[in-house]
Order: sequence, then structure tokens, then C-alpha cells
Amino acid sequence: MFNKIFELAEILQKSIVRSNRLIEPVVALQKSIERSTRLIEPVVALQKSVERSTRFIEPAVALQKSMERSVGITHFIDSFSRMADAIKIFNERYDSILPYFQKYYWVISPNTAISTIKRLDKMRNDKRLPKKEFDRIMIDSFERNNFLLIREVIKCIEGSPRYPKRKKAILDCLSSIQVLEENSINIAHALLPSLIIQFDGMLTDYAKGHKLSYAQRRNYKNPKGNDRINAILIELNKKNTKPEHQIVIKSIDRLLFEFSDSKGRKPFMKSFNRHNIIHGMVAKFGYKQHIYRIVAIIDAFYSLK
Repeated sequence: MFNKIFELAEILQKSIVRSNRLIEPVVALQKSIERSTRLIEPVVALQKSVERSTRFIEPAVALQKSMERSVGITHFIDSFSRMADAIKIFNERYDSILPYFQKYYWVISPNTAISTIKRLDKMRNDKRLPKKEFDRIMIDSFERNNFLLIREVIKCIEGSPRYPKRKKAILDCLSSIQVLEENSINIAHALLPSLIIQFDGMLTDYAKGHKLSYAQRRNYKNPKGNDRINAILIELNKKNTKPEHQIVIKSIDRLLFEFSDSKGRKPFMKSFNRHNIIHGMVAKFGYKQHIYRIVAIIDAFYSLK
């Protein structure tokens, strides 16, 4: 009987040894995966950081995919180094183009493609970037690839919890742009007043959300016509100091809401001004670039604090 017990014990021991041999590669694989994860985690963190900055998601995504495919630390370092160089070059281009956005009354949509920045910078280097050419490139940036930029803006607004009361109307307008354009209907005449009204509503929601106090009555001594916009601009300026954010704030201040009245106060751009358009003080506002200006402002405003 004891012999049988010893035999069974011996068989069990051998079985355990064989099991260990099977388990060892699995444990080794697990450790290998853990080491790989440690390499990939910083890249994932970098991607999330870049997404928050809203500048250039594409290089981070490309780097992450490259890291996931990579089989060695040398490839990792090389890819990281190349991405760092690309970021440096992009920042230089981006900074060199910013003054032109302000000069020509444009705002940078956070969804703007890197290729658009490259095109603008190339034209700047070639000293061929007058307002007409700048407008043409910006219009093309919204319409190229079957209105891809418009679709990207729509996706971002759909996924944002901010300004829920305005979302449906804004999305309806944005979704109509391609249909109207393809049917040769003037998109500015059809949609600009509606989008300006919805953006005006977003500003009111912003003021309420930040519990800003201001006089409700009209103030003709104020270049904005009332104190609401001034209170909002002060709050925006306190919390949004990046150069691209300042361009958005200045566009709100000096383009859309500069007041126009009989005393000779004039907005910087008559055909892109809330008061002039909503109150029928200007009839010629059907410029395609104005639609994309307000789309860029709305898109950028979603990212402001």
C-alpha cells in the first residue's frame, strides 16, 4: 500500500515539474509584457497631454503606434527623438503664423490640420501671404477632404458636455454647410446670423456659469453697447493667456461685438459684426470666409476656461 502511495506521490511530483515548465514561459511572457508596458505608458501619458493642449495630436498618435510596434529600446529612442524634432519645428512654424491670424481676423480652430500650418508658413517664407491668399488657404482647410475639418468640429462638439442648450442648433448649422455649398447656396447668407446668435448665447451661458455680475441695461458709453461683454472679456483674459487663446478673445472683442452706432463708432469689420448683421445694418455679409471664421471661433471657444 505504501508503495502505491509513493508511486502516486512521485507521479504528482513529476506532474508539478512538467506544469512548472509550462508556466515558466508564461511568467516570462508576463514579465516581458510588463516591461513593454512601462515603455508604452509614458507615450500614452504624452498623447493625453498633447490632446489636452489641442495643438498636434497626430505626431503623438503616430509615436504611440510606432512604440507599440517597436521591438527594441533603440527604435524607441530614435522615434522619440524624431518626434521631439518635429514638435520643435511645428512650434516654430506655429509661432511664426500666429501674427497673421490676428492681422487677417482669423482664429485657429483646435482641429486645424498640421498641413494647413505648413502651407501658411511656406507662403510666409516665400513672402506671398497677402490677406486674399490667407483667406483662400483657410477656406480650403475647412472644405478639403470632403469638409473633413467641419466633420471633426462636429465630433468635438457632440462629445463636449459644455453649452448643452446651444448644441443642437450649432450642430444643425454645421451639418448644413456641406449640403448648402454643394447646392451652390450662399452659406454665409443662410447660416451666419444663426451661428452668431448661438455664439452670443454661448457667451451668456459662460457668464452665468462663472457667476459674472453686470448691469443688464444698455450702456451707450460702452463701445460694446452694454456691460455683459466687458465682464466676459475680463474673465476670459484672466484664465486664458496662451497666444492662440488671446486671438480668440480679441476676435470676440474687436470683431463680433464692437458696437456701431450713429455717433461714428465703427466695428473693425462691418460685414462680420453681431450688431450690424442681426439688426440689419449691413446687407453684404455673404462672404464664405465669414462662416469659417465663426466656426473656428465657436470651436476654439469650447477649449477656453
